[in-house]
Amino acid sequence: MVRKNVGSGMMPCKSALGSFIRTCRIEQNLRQVKLAELCGLTQVQISQLEIGKPKHIDHDILKKLAKALQCDAEELHKHVPVKPSARPITGLGKLIRSGRMNLDMTIEKFAKEMNMNIKQARRLESRTIPSIRYKLMSLLANVLNLDPSNISKFVGPTRKETTSEFGSLVRTRRKELLLSIVMLAAKIGVSQQFISQIEFGQARLIRNDEIVARLANVLVIDLDKLKAVRLGRKLRKTRCSEGLGRFLATKRAELMLNQAQFAKYAGISTVVVSGIECGSYLARKWVLAKIVKAIGCEIPRELVPPPHVRKNNTTR
Repeated sequence: MVRKNVGSGMMPCKSALGSFIRTCRIEQNLRQVKLAELCGLTQVQISQLEIGKPKHIDHDILKKLAKALQCDAEELHKHVPVKPSARPITGLGKLIRSGRMNLDMTIEKFAKEMNMNIKQARRLESRTIPSIRYKLMSLLANVLNLDPSNISKFVGPTRKETTSEFGSLVRTRRKELLLSIVMLAAKIGVSQQFISQIEFGQARLIRNDEIVARLANVLVIDLDKLKAVRLGRKLRKTRCSEGLGRFLATKRAELMLNQAQFAKYAGISTVVVSGIECGSYLARKWVLAKIVKAIGCEIPRELVPPPHVRKNNTTR
């Protein structure tokens, strides 16, 4: 029985990659079976590679082939047909593709800079998931030469938008600084749930200046700016009479005080404040004087009630 030489009787190569693999194999005097053993593949897979099927090869297989054929991995990779990348459909994917194109960076170089294989890099650029993990954000910003603020909105899961101006400011700045809710909570010294409540406008911070100050310090936000968007206490709506009652209720609301707080501030009874606002109490001169001092302005003369007249025609 005559033993055939390596490479004889083979189907012709239909791709530059297949031709390069076959040439290197013959130079190394390797049969397809032996090369397959060295690469952890089957003989059929090696045969398909040499005749041009499949056209695209996994990066890890290329590395094994280069080692078995004792050739330069970069030289082998040059013969691999460029696989058309899937078109990004998310804002994150479009940002990555745009940043990569602006730097004239191939997907292979992008994968190397991101410390991942090509398959992972393509998935990052074209996947349907619209967000990335915090630990990838800094690296991605450095690789694509982007400001972290451009990527911050894609970092971490966000189940729903917040309608709170204070919460939105905290969330935006937190992401710009690459801080997760857990990380921010640890720095502030509160629970993760409390930070979540702050971002959704569910936490009462009207009296908690200490927490607001800590947030401003950690997030590097001007304290006055943060206080300016802090929601005040929601005051319970009460029935007000026209005239003095409505005037007092309006001024009290401007001071962000409920009836009990205003009564204590003015030095009068809560019952008196409530009675004036609903029109069931006729304020005396000394009560009006305390109210004027508390609200910091004069009461319009037309709103001042007339003095109370006794039955014996004497006035108080």
